[in-house]
Amino acid sequence: GAYLRGAKLLLSDDTEITLSDRGAMSIGPIGSEGGTLMIYRAEDGGLYAQRGCFGPASLDEFLLAVDETHGENAHGRAYRAAAEMARAWSEAQA
Repeated sequence: GAYLRGAKLLLSDDTEITLSDRGAMSIGPIGSEGGTLMIYRAEDGGLYAQRGCFGPASLDEFLLAVDETHGENAHGRAYRAAAEMARAWSEAQA
């Protein structure tokens, strides 16, 4: 029941973003550890990901880390599918 519009999120590089209305979604269990992937949407429409000790950082940075860690295995494919879902969700909010 939390209302996150306007909430501040500190990224892993110490940049602060402001979340939009409907500013977060979660997907899980996902990945080799069966954790929760958090996707945040900033007021400017930017997407940011946090999973385990990664992030929060841009969705593109997350996908680079996924490629390095999982490549084309099942976990990598699942994370890439989750990222596509997040992009579609974000477009629907615009």
